[in-house]
Amino acid sequence: MDVRGSFERVVRASARRPRRVLVIATVLALLGAGLALLRLEPSAATSTLAGKGSESFRATERYRERFGDHSIVVLVRGELSQLVLT
Repeated sequence: MDVRGSFERVVRASARRPRRVLVIATVLALLGAGLALLRLEPSAATSTLAGKGSESFRATERYRERFGDHSIVVLVRGELSQLVLT
């Protein structure tokens, strides 16, 4: 695939229709600004991994209630190839 030729076609099409390019760029910028205002945040909740009606969800919730949901860091020393499955 000729990447240079592809870019040349895009540039030529953009030069022929500058207003259309500006309108598209403006719409994309406004859409991005609108999404930024929503302030969507990632979630690691159990419900994002398993449905609330599933047995996996209920089992995970039971363990969370018993043991809490604090992170645990485990430090292991040794030869990496012996510690990790390949």
